[in-house]
Order: sequence, then structure tokens, then C-alpha cells
Amino acid sequence: MAIRANRSGKQTKEWILQTAARLFNEHGTPAVSTKRIAKEMGISPGNLYYHFKNKEEIIRCIMQDQIQGYADTLRNAGLTPLQNFLHSLNTVMSEWNEYPFFKKELVQLLKRDPELRHLYLSNKEKALQTARSIFDSVDQSQVFREPMLPNTFEALLTITSIIMEYWLNYLDIREQFNCKDSLLKGSALILEIWRPYLNESALAEANRHFSGSP
Repeated sequence: MAIRANRSGKQTKEWILQTAARLFNEHGTPAVSTKRIAKEMGISPGNLYYHFKNKEEIIRCIMQDQIQGYADTLRNAGLTPLQNFLHSLNTVMSEWNEYPFFKKELVQLLKRDPELRHLYLSNKEKALQTARSIFDSVDQSQVFREPMLPNTFEALLTITSIIMEYWLNYLDIREQFNCKDSLLKGSALILEIWRPYLNESALAEANRHFSGSP
């Protein structure tokens, strides 16, 4: 009990988010109330409400933390455009391993909370802009077999976004989601979509990346 009593306000808030995320992942958000989170932590509901007004606010904060985590991870000075693209695929897919509940319940969560929906869509647009920037850099680095038509580029970007968005749901429906490697198969699937457009040297680098070879 001494460790809990000595927690600062910021530490308690982070502790609440970690506990909530774990319970959401294990039981789903409908089965987890703020009282259950507080009970799991051994704190009073009033202590939890001091930091968060309700469960919806906790979920929003978890999502915001995840988005910030993406942004921090994708800052990779020194990578070539193709390396950055490959790294981004693995990063985005593997990060969902920490908060699978959000992807599994995405539609329901957004319908229940208009504020969460607004936050999600605004950040989704920022993510698409980042993706376009990454893909533009890849295009300019001459890794494609030939210049890509704008319509083709947008189609590939849309397909990539759809797989990233719903790969976890695909695995969950088939009861195939059991580890981080399951998520990374989605990255490999995305690469297959881009594969016909990559030149030989880019393909060799992509194959090394996914095989784990130096």
C-alpha cells in the first residue's frame, strides 16, 4: 500500500490508463466500468474521477497516447525513404498489439462517443498526410519500376490504409490473433500489394527487412 500512497498525480493517471487498457483488452470495454477499474487498482472511485470524468474520457486518452506513440516511433532520422516505409508498416501494425480492444471495437466505440469519433477522424487524416509524405519520398527515391500514375498511387494508399485499419478484425473473426507475429503478417500482405511496382534493388531490401537479415 505504501507504493500506491506515494504515487504522484501524474503517476496515478498513467496507472489508471495502464490498468484500464489491460482490462479493456481482456474483457472488452462494455464489461469494464470505472468502478471495476478502481477496484482492480485498490483505489476509491472518487480518486479515479479526480483524474477522469468517465470511461469515455479514459478511452480517449488511451487513443491519444497511442497516436503520440506512433508519432514518436516514426521519427527516424537516417533511414532511406524505403526503409522508413518498411519501418512504418511494422510499427503501425505491431503497435496495435498493445491496445487490440480499440481496433476490435472501433465501430461501436466511435458510434457511442461523438467526441472520440471526431478525435479519431482528425488524427486519421493527419496519419494519411504522413503516409502520403512517406510514399512521396519513396516515389522520388526511384525505387519503383516506372513512374506511378496518380490514380494508381491513391488506390495503393487506400488499400494500405484499409488493411492497416481492419487487419486485427480479420484475425479476430478467424480466431487467429495470438501474438505480435500475427499482426506483422498484415505488413507482409501490404508489401505484396506494392511488390509489383518495386524495382529489383528495392525488392531485395524489402525481402531482407521482412526476413530479419542484415
